[in-house]
Amino acid sequence: MIEAIPYLIDKRKEVTSIQFIIRLKGQRLRFVPGISVKTKYWIDNNKWCKENKQYPEGYLNNIQIKKYKKIIEEILNDFQKELVVPTQKTFKNSIINKIDEINYAEGGVLSDQKKQEIDNFEKSQLLIPFANTLKDKNNINPNTRKSYQTIINRLIDFEHKNKSKLKFEDINMKFYNDFRNYLIENKYSKNYIGAAFKKVILFMNEAKEIGYFNFEKPKGFIVESEVADTISLTEEEISKIQSIIFTEELIKEHYPEIKRPNLARKIKSLNVERDRFIIGYCTALRISDYSRIDDYNIEDNLIAIWTRKKDKKVYIPIHHYLQGIINKYNGLKLPKISDQKHNDQLKEICKISGIDTPIRKTITKGGERIEAVEPKHKFVTSHTARRSGATNMYRNGIDLLYISRLLGHSKIEQTVKYLKLTTKELAISLKDNPYFSGKKEEKQKETKKEN
Repeated sequence: MIEAIPYLIDKRKEVTSIQFIIRLKGQRLRFVPGISVKTKYWIDNNKWCKENKQYPEGYLNNIQIKKYKKIIEEILNDFQKELVVPTQKTFKNSIINKIDEINYAEGGVLSDQKKQEIDNFEKSQLLIPFANTLKDKNNINPNTRKSYQTIINRLIDFEHKNKSKLKFEDINMKFYNDFRNYLIENKYSKNYIGAAFKKVILFMNEAKEIGYFNFEKPKGFIVESEVADTISLTEEEISKIQSIIFTEELIKEHYPEIKRPNLARKIKSLNVERDRFIIGYCTALRISDYSRIDDYNIEDNLIAIWTRKKDKKVYIPIHHYLQGIINKYNGLKLPKISDQKHNDQLKEICKISGIDTPIRKTITKGGERIEAVEPKHKFVTSHTARRSGATNMYRNGIDLLYISRLLGHSKIEQTVKYLKLTTKELAISLKDNPYFSGKKEEKQKETKKEN
């Protein structure tokens, strides 16, 4: 084992510093621990200080020298085990790191380098900055980025309320209960709360994957959900929307205060958003997909498009409503608009079209079940187009497997739940099945006779 030997830096001075010098395979390694001694009390043969009444500091000096000697020898021994010959810089940094570890454990003063390391580590353990790095990745699509930002905003609000930064180690059952209560107090729905915790779990699993924190989801970390009380439109209702003509008289009837300069602009925007909705209905695509359809996706009387969320190519026959829109716009590329503005316009379009059947909707908000009866047009969104399109496809005998693949569902059961069909409708669609009608047995008998 290599021995670390202390020397005086300058014996000519009355007070000088201690230095350790080690020679190792051609390398001269030196470390100055910051211990000063009075030269006349130094025993050069023993490499030690005298300990007497005249020099009481000698006792403390010797303890410090002994500890530094042990640390240096252990570090050099570790290098030797790894067959590493350290440079002066590596040797010095290893000693400083070891001293920092001792100071950190005992609450002592740390080196600037150690302070920076600790600061960087603590920053790496903060949940929200890490979540922001995931949100800002180049391969994240805009809708996913938006959903990340929504939950990050809730977490920021939660931090402000509690006046503390969330760290990975804080994501436990106490956090679950506190954050859930916060969301309930702010009247968020059960599905919103479930989506929030789903994102938090995703953030934590990503942190685990990278090696930032070994997260294990607690058993009580439940992702809540309830069946969405959503709507779909019948073919008759879709026909009303598709065929309505927005005349000046009709618009004035619903917007009596509208000024003439805005009248033409209003009619144009209602027509465009109605057509956008019809595209969504005829394709049963998400708005993130059907809002970017252009001429180049149309081939052999089919619409071919790569869906963003599932990254799959789907083919959709061109519905006769679509053909009119293609002729009108010379394709399916419509002016861009935000999802929120599109949804606002849809409610207006459906109201003008007379989509006003009373609908009872139930939702859990703020931990309470809330029921409301409103005209149907108030519940129409861009997603209504997708659900209505898929539902009406099934009602018209389109194969359920095709609808399932078009929607990007992994299981048929998922599609059945998604479609707005009653048990009676499902039964009607099956009543002519040979199993129920007996035609299967008749066909078997005929086959036997022929043989």
